[in-house]
Amino acid sequence: MTKTGFIGAGNLYLDPPSLQVIQHSFLTMRESWNNPNRNAPFWRLYWDSTPGAEILFRDQTIELGPDKVVLIAPYISYASRATGEFTQFYMHFEWDVQLSPAEPLVFPAAPMRKMLNDVGEWYGRDNELFVVRMYSILLHYLAEMLNRNQPCPMRRTDPRIARAIELMDEDLHMNNEELARKVNLSCDNFQRLFRAGLGTTPCQYRLSRRMELAQHLLQDPERSLNEIAVETGFSNRYQFSKAFKKFFRIAPGASRKIRSFENGDGASESK
Repeated sequence: MTKTGFIGAGNLYLDPPSLQVIQHSFLTMRESWNNPNRNAPFWRLYWDSTPGAEILFRDQTIELGPDKVVLIAPYISYASRATGEFTQFYMHFEWDVQLSPAEPLVFPAAPMRKMLNDVGEWYGRDNELFVVRMYSILLHYLAEMLNRNQPCPMRRTDPRIARAIELMDEDLHMNNEELARKVNLSCDNFQRLFRAGLGTTPCQYRLSRRMELAQHLLQDPERSLNEIAVETGFSNRYQFSKAFKKFFRIAPGASRKIRSFENGDGASESK
């Protein structure tokens, strides 16, 4: 209401933020959290109801737990490590914003503690209320991020590199020469801009995306290693298995069994 008692026409509507949760879960795990290089084109929110998980970013170690919520923007390279069994609530989401933090951000869980503590009771139930609760948590911490008094490094991704990442995620077989050509850059300039913007090389980013996708696909006992190899951009299961073991220091079949035990399903044989 204005001082004249009338509402201005320009005050009637507010467009909602361009947010979309694309993956979420509330689960207990241990070894399956271990990953030496996570890097993705979406945002992440983590809250752990119990200790036992860490995020390693450069020279920092962030211990996850019930007292904090962590936000990680797209294209940030970090490692994740389990020190014990823990229970985690997470969301992966897309948010159309011009600038994003260049490092993980940690917030106190206290303002949303009641809802977070009760997540085991409401997660996945009463669909409409469930969705409202999920987005209320997300919006609270995004508002906290935008309202931070303590400045944090921000970055803007070159639109050509952002487009190259979209193409890479659509086709994990695409090499640097093809990507550079599609975004009208020389291969040298493409690799230079990519590293300057993301702090990693195109090859390292592609490998981290392949490996994280492989971890996800291994949860499906119906998918064979041959199928997963093709879906993650490898020529065959042997090339895939070698790369997976080098990256995670565990064979894909053994990783599948660990995830199956953590999910309470018992061991399942790899195909």
